[in-house]
Amino acid sequence: MARDDEGREVVYLIRGGDSPLKYLFTGAAIGAALALLFAPADGEETRRQVGRRVRQLRDMAEDGLDELEDRLTDGTHRLRERVQDTVEDVRTQAGEVTEAVKSAGATAREELERRLADARARRRGDPVEEEEEEEIEEEEEEPVA
Repeated sequence: MARDDEGREVVYLIRGGDSPLKYLFTGAAIGAALALLFAPADGEETRRQVGRRVRQLRDMAEDGLDELEDRLTDGTHRLRERVQDTVEDVRTQAGEVTEAVKSAGATAREELERRLADARARRRGDPVEEEEEEEIEEEEEEPVA
């Protein structure tokens, strides 16, 4: 922050906000007034020329607004399509993830139930199939993170 000679903080306010369009329209109005004052034609002719020019300017403004409206409409449609595509992609991916989680959960549950049954069988002293014993031994040797 800036300080003055006595060490006090100084706050600068920057005022702006004047639109360049304000100056454009002011200049146009002044130019039109000067043109009327120094016009070589008589009053009737000058009024017709001014009326013609006003209609031309109005038509140009309407054309510009129509073009802007068309651009905004096209942009809105493109944006809506992109959002819909993205939503569809997210739904598809969410469905795939859901299915993968369900599948993994079912597989894990089946494996857990099989191991539980094997452990119960060993506890009761029932013989466990050799394949299952080998799988159990291999799994016990694997380090758990």
